[in-house]
Amino acid sequence: MSASWGPVLIINELTRLERFRRVAEHHGLTPPRDGMLPADEIDNLQSQLNAKLYAAAEQWMLPSWAVLTLKDTDKGRSLVTEFSNNMYCNWSLIGGVGTKRYGIVDSRGLVIPRIDCGSIDLWLQNEDGFVFPALIGKDGPQLRLVSSDDQVYEWKTYIKSVEFTRLVYHVRKDEIEYVFNEVVLRNHGLEKTTFAFYVLVRPMSVLGVEPIELIEYDAERRCIYANSYLALMFDKSPSAIVFGEADDSDFAERVKHMPESHDVQTASVAGQATLAMRFDVSLTPAGAQRIFFWSPLASIGKTDEQAPIKPSTEDRDNSIGEWFDFSDLRVETTFPEERLDTLFSQATVSLAMQAFPVMFPEVSHLASLDWIERMRVLGALLRSGCTTVAKEVVDALSENMSSPDGQLDLSMSSPLLWGLHQYLEYTQGATLNVDRLRFLKQLTAGVVAAARGQLGGRLIPAAHEVGESDDEPLQHHLVMRAGVLSDLKQMLWNLAALRSAVATVSPLHESELILNLNNTIEQYQAYIVETCAEIDKARWLSPTDPASEQVEQEILDLLASAALLQIKAIDTSFLLRLSSKISPKRMANGLWKVHQPDEKYSSHLALRLAHFYVKTRQREKVETILNRALEFMSDDFHLPEFVNLRTFGGSAGAGVSVAASADLILLLCDMLVSEEGSSLVILSGVPEDWFTAKRPLLIYQLPLTSGPAYLETGMSANQHQIEVGMESFPEEIEIHVPPSVPMSMVRVYGGSIVEKAPKAASPFLKIVPLSDEVVLTYHK
Repeated sequence: MSASWGPVLIINELTRLERFRRVAEHHGLTPPRDGMLPADEIDNLQSQLNAKLYAAAEQWMLPSWAVLTLKDTDKGRSLVTEFSNNMYCNWSLIGGVGTKRYGIVDSRGLVIPRIDCGSIDLWLQNEDGFVFPALIGKDGPQLRLVSSDDQVYEWKTYIKSVEFTRLVYHVRKDEIEYVFNEVVLRNHGLEKTTFAFYVLVRPMSVLGVEPIELIEYDAERRCIYANSYLALMFDKSPSAIVFGEADDSDFAERVKHMPESHDVQTASVAGQATLAMRFDVSLTPAGAQRIFFWSPLASIGKTDEQAPIKPSTEDRDNSIGEWFDFSDLRVETTFPEERLDTLFSQATVSLAMQAFPVMFPEVSHLASLDWIERMRVLGALLRSGCTTVAKEVVDALSENMSSPDGQLDLSMSSPLLWGLHQYLEYTQGATLNVDRLRFLKQLTAGVVAAARGQLGGRLIPAAHEVGESDDEPLQHHLVMRAGVLSDLKQMLWNLAALRSAVATVSPLHESELILNLNNTIEQYQAYIVETCAEIDKARWLSPTDPASEQVEQEILDLLASAALLQIKAIDTSFLLRLSSKISPKRMANGLWKVHQPDEKYSSHLALRLAHFYVKTRQREKVETILNRALEFMSDDFHLPEFVNLRTFGGSAGAGVSVAASADLILLLCDMLVSEEGSSLVILSGVPEDWFTAKRPLLIYQLPLTSGPAYLETGMSANQHQIEVGMESFPEEIEIHVPPSVPMSMVRVYGGSIVEKAPKAASPFLKIVPLSDEVVLTYHK
């Protein structure tokens, strides 16, 4: 494909890197080694700046994660040269349905609309002095999600007779996206009162120091610029302002006694430029006032056109309405484990907010996701009923991607081709306009040509023969070829992409393309069988071999792809043998352990192994992994990328992992209902106690390629019941039941039992449906 397939980093990472370099040099820090990627160098410099500026700082000067991390740390340890947020990488996203960008907010109310403009913070004042939200414990006011259905965050407290409420949410106006901070002040007293609060622009983020070299205040336009970008606007002029340095221990005192100032900007070679604004509000008895603050999510410079907007509560209503409409369309679920209801809901929200940033990344951590990961996100959108967002993504992919030019990169084009056809299958023949049909045809032809080129030059290399010792030259073992597991994974994606294209290409009467497509599919199936045989014959590395960890990661990636793609050409027994090669040390108490290069524990990679267990009917292994993941969800029901075993917070990566959201949805959906060919498999992965739980299991409008389905389990006075409804009849329905249920006690209505498997690891019945609703009952 042409270069337009690559990420377009609109946020100028190099500009940000140069800023970090200048500030780090000013502080006398050690430059990192040459050759680092810009994102990695920024991380290194930020870690050094955190250590330099936070170790001896007053607590009020710090973000909440640094306060918590340093609480038990000896501040006199001057040998610490790096300090990163590896304990509390938990935050939430402020975005809209199908948003192009999103902001970040932590539980103490620190808002980061854009990573290169610092953050927005609010302080209050009572009779004892300042109220710093970052220093308030969990038993005090926190910024909390009001509901998963509205995506409004609220922070509320009372000071004397005044109720202070801060609402944070996403707004879309004139195709520009904003993070809104809405401050509502209500006087519950019977006398007139005054109230003061402070809004600050600070050089920090949820990861630490985020240098600001220049802050400018425009009184006429009521806005703040940070690093020459628009950072904040407001609909009420401040009563007073004060500029300063974030590492100035006297700054809070200066804010408290804020003198009249006519300054309009401050520059800081230390990258610590800070601005505080005081807002004095007079409230009548039982009166209220509302003040809006808003920050654009895109880069807007001082010379860029910026149409004035008039914020109102209607903006919040529109944002809430957008999310309520989204909630009505997505899959509706009720789980026996109540926490899963909100976790599932928030996972769909995470996908809806991050789908476009994932497909068209502007920042490095998203640009690093390969196309398999991106198509897992698209697949999860479809499985969870987020078809409106999926359609927008597919339309954008089809419109923005160039037509094939030269031989394609199959690691990119095969997952994309598969993902586009997944959308067509789940939307059951969505209308293909001429341009999209042409693009799919060209993409298919390109994948076929690249795959045939790969097959034409294929030669399964003989595994390397090595003797055990010079004394035993005749005793040989076959050593596994490096990368063969990754090669096999890519073969599965190539085959899945080619198979998915058959339905689109066949009606086009392109005889040569159809012939090449079918021949390539046959050759790939044979190629996969040969590669599996090669792996089976190879000698595995010793567990102590440094390369063994990479091999185990490749096994997990292969098993995850096999579970998602359902390729019949690869034998299940072979996959089970592969899964047995994973060392128990890699699965540490239900978490997948990695070294990158430090030891880390993933909150979600183990869910991929659980997904494989669901597909291979090993449900007894699923519950432990799922419950372990639940232990690490944030207060707003999100999963971070990696977790800290001591704090149960995020330890690295994204605080709201889009990969984790996709993995959770793919797992939960297939635990309940999945398709295997023309048959349905029901409840193959649910824990045994879910069958008898007092809280029912309900899932409505679950998308399938054969049409939506619903599932309900529950109990009455003397029996348990499983009810399955579907739009079209599958060939068979395989319904799994608890091992404790005698098959002779099972009754089926609306279908005919054709097989019973009471001794299987996960007992099941196979039923031929005779109605669009099948009910299975058994006595308590």
